[in-house]
Amino acid sequence: MLEEDGVVSAAAGKTFTPPEVAKLYNFPSLNCKDQCIAIVEFGGGYKTSDMVQCFNQLGVSQPELVDILVDGAHNQTGVRA
Repeated sequence: MLEEDGVVSAAAGKTFTPPEVAKLYNFPSLNCKDQCIAIVEFGGGYKTSDMVQCFNQLGVSQPELVDILVDGAHNQTGVRA
């Protein structure tokens, strides 16, 4: 199906999980035990139960989550930032 500008939409219904993208790109499996990443949440916060569900659905173990609050912000779900 063509879009208005004549370009075929390549993203018309298939999504990929992070492990699927890693497999497609031959991303190596590494032990990331001592690695640290940031998840920046501008929308008020996140629910621990949502994080558990997400990692379970991906089939990966949940890492330790540590909140680092900036300028008096709090992890408050449902509260506008």
